[in-house]
Amino acid sequence: MITVLVQFKLPDDIAIEHMPMAIAGIASGFHNAFGLIDKSFLTSRENRSFAAVLLWSSRDDAEWFFTATWKAMMLEDYEFELYLTYFDNSFVMAKQHDPIDVMDFLDIDD
Repeated sequence: MITVLVQFKLPDDIAIEHMPMAIAGIASGFHNAFGLIDKSFLTSRENRSFAAVLLWSSRDDAEWFFTATWKAMMLEDYEFELYLTYFDNSFVMAKQHDPIDVMDFLDIDD
């Protein structure tokens, strides 16, 4: 699995209050993305920016989605300059009722 952090800086002429509508439009584009497992969208009022945190089944799936054409479309349609960062996932922990032993999960001797 791979996590991609997509960061956007808001243009000066876009009010932070308009972000939910813009995010809704962007989020709909991920609906049928092959290999996408989970997505979260974040807004920072302090930095006038927002981000998407996307969990993919593989880096190939993520790179297939984030093409130069997609980036150009984001710039043209939303005037957002974006930055992508790829992170390898060591593990993903969903909220569980039982405690998890991370050392055991990673198969590391104490």
